[in-house]
Amino acid sequence: MKKKYSLFSHCIVTPDKVIENSYLNINAKKIASLSSKSENNEIINLEDKIIFPALVDAHDHLFGTYYPKIGATGGKYQNWKPWDNDLKSSPVYAERSKIPPTDIYELGVYKHVISGCLTVSDHMPHEVADKFIKDLPIRVQKKYALAHEASSFDLRWGDGIVAEHTKALKENIPFITHIEEGFDEESKKGIDILLLLKALSDHTVLVHGLGLSKADIKAIAQKKAHLVWCPGSNYFMFKLTGDVKNWVKAGINVSLGTDSPASGELNLLYEMKFAKKLYKKIYKEEISDKTLVQMATINPAKALRLDKEIGSLEKGKIADFIAISGNTKKPYSSLVKADFKDIDLVVYEGHPMYGSVEHEDLFKKFDIPYNKVKIAGTNKIINGDPKALMKRIRKYVGFKKEIPFLPVE
Repeated sequence: MKKKYSLFSHCIVTPDKVIENSYLNINAKKIASLSSKSENNEIINLEDKIIFPALVDAHDHLFGTYYPKIGATGGKYQNWKPWDNDLKSSPVYAERSKIPPTDIYELGVYKHVISGCLTVSDHMPHEVADKFIKDLPIRVQKKYALAHEASSFDLRWGDGIVAEHTKALKENIPFITHIEEGFDEESKKGIDILLLLKALSDHTVLVHGLGLSKADIKAIAQKKAHLVWCPGSNYFMFKLTGDVKNWVKAGINVSLGTDSPASGELNLLYEMKFAKKLYKKIYKEEISDKTLVQMATINPAKALRLDKEIGSLEKGKIADFIAISGNTKKPYSSLVKADFKDIDLVVYEGHPMYGSVEHEDLFKKFDIPYNKVKIAGTNKIINGDPKALMKRIRKYVGFKKEIPFLPVE
């Protein structure tokens, strides 16, 4: 197939605005334009589908990709450390350890692809992650500086907060750290520590923020730092979450993250649903579906300093997008409500990776190798072989393991 083609839809969500009856024109890996006219002879008609930018997960631990969730429920934890102790001593952790890291990372890739997510921030130190993420078939953030957390009991990732933040400024990459993942006295000093070390800036990406005070929120907003909200993980471990309403009100760029299936939701689709429910439970009002979609697309692209390339559908950006089934009159709510069956097509850098069987000819035209699978009972085609992966995993662990974020048949 020629590298130039066009997709037509009655509903294209950029995600800042909705464009009706338009063509998404693709030239190789890039978006050539959004136009009322096709610029190419090859046209893919997706008229009844809704096209969005591919999702971006602002915080995941790919090395922790497994199931079920681990740890006590009921909010017994004061910070992440005792949960981590429960994690490391659990039978599920021992079971996961039987599986080679390469297969754990592949499992993470499929988890994201079948939910329409093509860019992931994998919060692991470079010495662990780099050897596994370099050849993955989705975009895993490769250029980043990081610390585990601003506390005395952090895991000492990287070269220290000051050195890592300095590196981020010099190389124009994000400096990523957990912040106040807990509400004990030491955890709640996280922002004070970053301010003291002059490591709070527009390059700083802060994950969790359970104990942020009004003064902390004000400082984050003034420094134009970014926050990542992981409501599923927060609520499972602590039975509370950060004050996201006031984060947004303060003008902070807020993104969604899944954390990992060991504590968080199955994928970003589930995370958006849980976020919506939890927000209403806490604030007795609705968070807009548009805001949630932005938290899973353009906002994380900005936080990860990738917004010139991904996160929205604009001329010159990389052609990462998804098409879903849903109500074209309510596109944002359609994505927030979407499940596995609703993901119709996933396109990465201009070429198909996953979709409904109706798109088999498209895979053939691109000469993309694929397998036919059933995902949650729905016939799909995918670039890769998740059934073979699950067969290996079941052999490693010694029984027929079922993993809900990869419900492959």
